[in-house]
Amino acid sequence: MPTTVTKTIGTGGDYTTLQSWEDASPANLVTSDQIWRGECFNQEFFSSSATLLTVSGTTTDATRYKELTTYAGASFVDNASVQTNALRYNASNGAGIRNTYAWSPAVSLNESYFRISKLQISGSANAAFSSTASDGLVVDKCIFEASSTSVEPFKAYGTGTVKNSLFIQRSTNLVAALSNGTNAYNCTFARTGTGTASIIRGSYSTSTLKNCAFFGGATTLASGSSTRTYTTCYTDTASPPSGCTTVAYDTSTGSGFQNITDSTRDFRIKSGSALLDVGTTDTTNGPNDIAGTARPQGSAYDVGAWELVVGGGGGSSNAPRYFHRTQSGQS
Repeated sequence: MPTTVTKTIGTGGDYTTLQSWEDASPANLVTSDQIWRGECFNQEFFSSSATLLTVSGTTTDATRYKELTTYAGASFVDNASVQTNALRYNASNGAGIRNTYAWSPAVSLNESYFRISKLQISGSANAAFSSTASDGLVVDKCIFEASSTSVEPFKAYGTGTVKNSLFIQRSTNLVAALSNGTNAYNCTFARTGTGTASIIRGSYSTSTLKNCAFFGGATTLASGSSTRTYTTCYTDTASPPSGCTTVAYDTSTGSGFQNITDSTRDFRIKSGSALLDVGTTDTTNGPNDIAGTARPQGSAYDVGAWELVVGGGGGSSNAPRYFHRTQSGQS
């Protein structure tokens, strides 16, 4: 049974920077039989001139790996106002990683089996998260944003899983690259900039996309050579693939987001949304939403990252829903 070695990251922590935590990892986590876990304090890790975290060079496997998450109570997920906070990058709500450097991403991954959860990451002019080798990658309850005209906010290459997460492109480019078998469950992919480029792209292998929301004016939902299987997904693309339903990208009875204007963006869904109670049950990947709310709150899962809770800031509903949060530390 691997030993989990937990270190705090931030001012006053075991390591003051993300990179110093990563650099201190044993070179071979399989041999040392360890999980190298970093917990970020409630602060923003910021750089205007370099990548904040490069994960690479360590031998890992499916049970011994690096994991980056937040310290107890330090995430936007744990914020007391999580139900009413706008769902977008905002370091005032919890630990954030932000990079305004145009030539590199905020987080760069070149190592298998990495796990990341409960963090907000903004790449501004470049990707928020970019991987070149991400077999076994697991992303859960994260927010990724960027505003590049040439780079997606999120890029994953390998047999991995992204779930219960939000991906926002604040420019005209694609929202995410999901290649070489990256699967997505209960995620929201949205573009606030005007554009017709596809929402996602991906090459090689096959990908499963379940209970996902894809919005942003794309002529074609996805590009690239990957074979994709969609299950109960929703989009504003006029002629989507099988398994997807077309609805308007709006703040009412289509996607029903709280706000789709870039400066005030808020990708919680509200009463009347077509995404309510139309998803497929998936207790493996989606028992809780991006805010830690148990699914379902209605008759079925909501599509996308957010599960509406009546009285939780998402508006009212004709069918009652009851607020239920999991205990801190549960996924």
